[in-house]
Amino acid sequence: MLCVNGRLQWSNPGGLMNTRWKSFIAVAVVPVLAFGVAGCAQPEEPSSAASEPADVTAAPQQKPTLDDFGDYLSYSEEVDGDSYYGFLAKDGLVETADGSYYRWFVPTQENSSGVYDSWGTDLGVFTDNGWTDQQIVAAKQLAFQMATLAFDSDAADRTFSDSERAEWVNTVAASLPMSDEIKGLLSQPDNQVVIEGYADGLGQLPQLLHDGGPRSVTRNFGNYLTPTDFKLVQNDAGTVFGNASFRMDVSYRVSDEAMAAYLEAIGSSNIPEDILGDGTGTNLLHVRGTYEVGVQNQPDGSVRIVGLEDKYEISTDY
Repeated sequence: MLCVNGRLQWSNPGGLMNTRWKSFIAVAVVPVLAFGVAGCAQPEEPSSAASEPADVTAAPQQKPTLDDFGDYLSYSEEVDGDSYYGFLAKDGLVETADGSYYRWFVPTQENSSGVYDSWGTDLGVFTDNGWTDQQIVAAKQLAFQMATLAFDSDAADRTFSDSERAEWVNTVAASLPMSDEIKGLLSQPDNQVVIEGYADGLGQLPQLLHDGGPRSVTRNFGNYLTPTDFKLVQNDAGTVFGNASFRMDVSYRVSDEAMAAYLEAIGSSNIPEDILGDGTGTNLLHVRGTYEVGVQNQPDGSVRIVGLEDKYEISTDY
């Protein structure tokens, strides 16, 4: 069994983040600020399928095909008989030194098809506590944007220097209003509320594919994030905020070479040389769990992020 200890400790008592690995299945629990301290869940036992080299497809022979659906681009691929999808932003093409990829599509209030209106528990409680209808919708969209950033940001492909991280956090905060505490959290290395890859050292993710398609796909017909609730809550300190909850299902696309290097770097005892040694195929690294975003309304009518919490597992099919 491979064990990797969490390295992040908060100033609040008991706020120790633990990442526990079991047959390369990890559970990360990150309690942050407004949410208080959460307990660590025990990793699920891997299924019998976990030892099978399931998620391998033939190497792409050409640039992935993207279908135009008006507001977004759609991508799909078959992996071991299962269908995986991605909804991608039309203006989300990112050029890198080794290729390109598309970012996820995030609905705006105008093209959301009501997604920001249709989920939440007893939204009347919000208006009874001074929230306007506009703030409720804006808070949901802000939470959706933050959860998207957590799994589809620049951080997924790199390791930051201190100066690069500071610049990145300032850029993020310029578009996603957040408290100083959240900015401070994102400024800390290995905070894990934003999933990170690696360049010269090991991160949570291996190097991802840049083949003109998405870096990740999902089985849930392109919905990487499924909103599950939005409710008004109060923590032990008396802070009142909107708590937006999401279920996420993300499968990162990885080459044979990058997956083999990643498994070797983490000390995996199961590296299928016959599958990962031929240099062909697309492999998937799964990240599944929950993500919560705390959002407060402000006297000037705006909203901002005041808390984050996630719980997820990372697994391969090897």
